[in-house]
Parts: sequence; structure tokens; C-alpha cells
Amino acid sequence: MWNVVCSGVPQGSILGPLLFNIFMNNLAYAVNESSLLSFADDTNLHASDECPRAVENTINQDLFNATSWFKQNGMIANPTKYNPMVLGNANQCGISIECAGKEIPVSKEIKLLGITLDEKLKFDSHIADICRKVGSQINALSKLKNILPCKTKVSLYQAFILPYFSYCSQVWYHCGRNIEKLERTNARALRFVYSDKILTYEALLGCL
Repeated sequence: MWNVVCSGVPQGSILGPLLFNIFMNNLAYAVNESSLLSFADDTNLHASDECPRAVENTINQDLFNATSWFKQNGMIANPTKYNPMVLGNANQCGISIECAGKEIPVSKEIKLLGITLDEKLKFDSHIADICRKVGSQINALSKLKNILPCKTKVSLYQAFILPYFSYCSQVWYHCGRNIEKLERTNARALRFVYSDKILTYEALLGCL
């Protein structure tokens, strides 16, 4: 059955991201005091001031402005997915973020484009998550270690394990306390690839 499409674009279309960015472009005119950052389908408001109450008032007012803009443009805001974070000690600041008359709990960490960042500007949770995911991949692949040739295991490593280590690593690699844990996890993956328990980690890296 054919229907008239009055708004939106097919999911996965080439024009989708471009048209969405054009549509969202004038949201910046509704946000008066906060700084607005938009990337992909994610939009962030942020503000800074020596006075916590000034930050609270600025964010709450611009949240109200943004919600009004959504309504005027046929969009529905979902405050349950809002994720405010205070850099520093949120308990000492006592900042309260509200939207549509409801208080939004302040988080200790947020995920931006797949990267988890905490209130202290550290990436420990992100590194721990990488080690957990890579460990699961290694456990799954280890069941086939005696069947797969080395070349195939290298391809699997490059396709399913290495991207976890390389994605935005320029941002988070030198900012965590668990780097040694990350390197041990990578060493474990390489020992699976080459079926070797003797070579040093540096030698295994040189084999790639």
C-alpha cells in the first residue's frame, strides 16, 4: 500500500544525514547563552561560570528554549535520554538540571560517539569496557584456535579486535590509569592469533 510521506527520509539513505543537519541547523538560534555542539544525531549544550548557580540557570533556560524549538518543529523531546554531567564535584556544586518540570539526575559519566568520559575528564570506564569486550571476543574465538590458520586469525583480529583499541585512541589512550590492563588484553589477543606463549609483547606487535 502506497502512502504519502510528509516528513523524514528513508533510514540509511545518503541524503538522510545532510537533510537532518540542514533541518537542525537553526536550533542554534534558539539557544541563547549556552554553547551548542552538534555532531551526527547528537546535540550537546554546555556552559561554564565561576558560579554554579549561573551555570544551572543558563543550562535550564536553554533546555527550555530547545524543548520549545522541538515542539515548534514537529519533534518530540525525550528528557529520559538527557544525560547532564558536571565537571568537578557535582555534590559540592549542587547543580539541579530540569526539563519539562522534571529534574534530570546528574551523571558521573557520559558516552559521546562511543567514548565514555567521566566527571574528572578520565577514560577509565572506557578502557575497562574495551578490555571486557575484547576479552569476550577472544573467548569466543579461542574455541576455534586449533582449526583456524594464522592468516585467518590475523584477519579476525584486525576486523573484530583491533578496532576497539584504535577507535579514537588519540583522545583516550594517555588519559587513563588502566593502560597496562589494556596492553595485557592486547597481548592476550596476539598470543591467540600467533599461538605463542614465549615471545615478548613487543615481538608480537612486530609480527603484525
